[in-house]
Amino acid sequence: MKPIARIASAVLLLAAVGAPPGVSAQRAVSDSLAHADSIRHRALRLQADPETFYQAAIAYKDAALYRRSTDVTAIGDLILAGHLLNAAGQQDEAMETLEEAAERARSLGDIERAAQAYLDAAFVAEALEDDDAVQRLGTNAEMLAASPLLSDPQREHILRRLRRARSGEALAVNVARADSLHDEALRGQAERALRLADALRAQGEWEAVGRLFVEEAELRPAADPSAVDLMIVAANLFYAADLPMRAREVLEAAGDRAEASGDLVRAARAYLDAATIAEGEGHEGAVRDLVERAKGLTESPLLSEEQKERIRQRITRLSARLER
Repeated sequence: MKPIARIASAVLLLAAVGAPPGVSAQRAVSDSLAHADSIRHRALRLQADPETFYQAAIAYKDAALYRRSTDVTAIGDLILAGHLLNAAGQQDEAMETLEEAAERARSLGDIERAAQAYLDAAFVAEALEDDDAVQRLGTNAEMLAASPLLSDPQREHILRRLRRARSGEALAVNVARADSLHDEALRGQAERALRLADALRAQGEWEAVGRLFVEEAELRPAADPSAVDLMIVAANLFYAADLPMRAREVLEAAGDRAEASGDLVRAARAYLDAATIAEGEGHEGAVRDLVERAKGLTESPLLSEEQKERIRQRITRLSARLER
């Protein structure tokens, strides 16, 4: 067991001492979620400096460890960690982390995100010239593509990306253009990691890579959940490039897109991440507006009580800081 996992287990054990079983379990879960959110907030701050992208990635991975096995937020944390590790030049660890994200998504029945994460890992493997890993990861994605839970456009998009991962085939259609942009963005991250010393130039590069992710997201179908992932990655890149307003705008757009597709948990998270950035900007009006949008989602019958409570906890912490 990893040290951080042992610490997490100890926290849960200590929280259970001296309280009735039901109360202690609820408190342990709440404390663990609060700690995960705290670590994620630290990861967001670490991304402000390109030289700490690796530390930010580790923080995202740690946050995922504190989340329950059924918490879909951990998938996004691991995907972000994988991209940051790739950006920091840690391709082997990036590939492993993206594969971990895929496994977690698959275990929760999120077939589309699982397949996309496998393919992201396959593109990193391709850059490493690890043909065996490309074949293994591609096969996993191909198996998921056969799922009846996918729409025909989702299935076709996965298969197109798979062909590109295996053969580099160029496709002159919009979805293929999105894949090309994705590859270019990943390459830009890797190249960017080799020039950390040139801070001003690096900011420009990260902004350009962020724009590529946004462009790719806009090419995807409205109901494609991977577009939300891409927009969140883009927002983090803009934040790293010292463009907090742009990062906030993209996160808000990601929230809108997630809300429109019925993914209310990710919508609320995107709104609250945007509110956190607005807080750092000193933009209280934006914080309050974004918090209200997230709060409104807690009235939806589509969310479980646990999901609603998790959103309310973040809202409470944000509101408390605002009132200081």
